[in-house]
Amino acid sequence: MPKVTKEVPQYIQDSKIVENALVELRRVARPNVTAYCRDRNISHLRQRVTRALRGLNNKSTRPAANKRLSDEQESALERFCDAIDDVGFGLSPFCPEQVITPLRAQEAARAAEEATAVDCVQEPSTPTWQSSDEEDGDDVPAVLQCLSPPTHSRLLHQLLGAMGTPLFTELSQPFQTPQPRQLPSDIGWSTPKTIRTLNLQEKAIAYTLKKWLPREQAEDVISTLKGSSAMARNAARLEQALHQTKAAEHARAERRRRNQRIVNVGGGPVYAGDCQKMAAKRVINEAAKQEAAVAARHQKALIKQFNTWKRILSNRGKFRARRSIMESSIPALEVAYVNGGGMDPYTRHLQQKGDAPTLSSFPEEKQAIIQVQDSQFHVHKTQLEVTPIGSDDEGYSSPILEFYNAISPGQADWACER
Repeated sequence: MPKVTKEVPQYIQDSKIVENALVELRRVARPNVTAYCRDRNISHLRQRVTRALRGLNNKSTRPAANKRLSDEQESALERFCDAIDDVGFGLSPFCPEQVITPLRAQEAARAAEEATAVDCVQEPSTPTWQSSDEEDGDDVPAVLQCLSPPTHSRLLHQLLGAMGTPLFTELSQPFQTPQPRQLPSDIGWSTPKTIRTLNLQEKAIAYTLKKWLPREQAEDVISTLKGSSAMARNAARLEQALHQTKAAEHARAERRRRNQRIVNVGGGPVYAGDCQKMAAKRVINEAAKQEAAVAARHQKALIKQFNTWKRILSNRGKFRARRSIMESSIPALEVAYVNGGGMDPYTRHLQQKGDAPTLSSFPEEKQAIIQVQDSQFHVHKTQLEVTPIGSDDEGYSSPILEFYNAISPGQADWACER
C-alpha cells in the first residue's frame, strides 16, 4: 500500500511566507508592510510580518516552549507539592467562613470549659470577670482574665463588649479583598480568574485563619489552602500560556477576518449588508416572475392568433409560394421581433432586392436558431419555386409580408384581451 504524504500544516506555510516577505522587505529603504501584504493577498499575516520586521518576539521564529513549564510554574509546584492533600476537590473556595464557622464554635466551647475549670480552683479573694459574649469570641478570653488582676484596659474591653463596639484589634484590620460575585447556581464557591486575584484572596484567607483558628486545629485547612493554591496558580499559568499558543493566534485572526466573510450556501454569519442584498435580490426575482407570467399570457394569445392566420394563408398562397413549415409552436411574431424590424430576414431581403433569392444566396441563414425565453426553435426559410407574378409592380407585397402586416401590435393586444 503506498504511503500517504502528509500535508504541510497551515502554520508552517504561513511561517515560510513570513520569512520570504521579511527578506524582500529588508531590501527596501522604507518598506510598506500594508501595501506589500495587500498586493500579495496575505493581509492576514500583516501583524506577524510587522513584528518580524521590527525584531520583536515573533512566534514564527520563537522556539517551541509550550511543552514545558515556565520557571515560575516550576517554583510554584516545588513550593506547594508537599502540602497537597487528597481532599476530593481542586480549587479552594473563596468563602473560608463556611470552613471556619464550625471550628470557631468548637474553640469557643472549649474556651468556656477551660474558664469554668479555672473559676473553680481560683482563690476567693481574687476577683473574676465574666465575658459578656463568649460565644462570639470578640472579648478577651476568660483564661487570660483569671491569670492577672483587673486592669483599666481589661475593664475598657469589657465595657466595649457590653456596648457592642468592636475591639481595637478589629478596628486596625488590614484591607481585605471583597468577595467576588456569586453565580446563580453556587452557594459561595468561586474560582479566581487571574493570578493577581488569587494572590489577594490567598492573603485574605491566610489572615482569617491566623485570626480565628489555632495552629493545631487549622492544619487540614492550611494544607488544603496550600494545595489548592498551587493547583490554582498552575491552572492560571497554563491558561496564560494557552492564550499565547498558535491555535489562539489563529482564532484571534479568524475573529478579525470574520466581518469580511461572505455568506454562502453552506452557512455563516449574516450581517446587515447581507440582509439588504437578499431583500434586493428577492425584489428582482419577484419582478422577473411577474414579467415571465405576463409574457406567457401574451405568448398564448399570439400562438392562437398565429394558428388562425396560418390556416388562412395555407389556402391563399398555395399557388404563389410554398407554405412556411414551422417545427415548433413558437409564434412567428416573436421571430420577427427578435430579428428586428418587425419582419423575418426573407421578407426584408425581398423588399431590398426585389427578386427571388436562392439557397446559395444565404448559406449562413439556411437554418437559424433563435433563443427566446429558454426555448429553441428552428425556422426554415421559405424558398419560392418561381418568381411571384407581379413582384416588380409597385405596391406588391408577398403573402408573408401581408401576414406580418396583418398582425400589428394593436391586434396582438386585442387578442390578449380576448
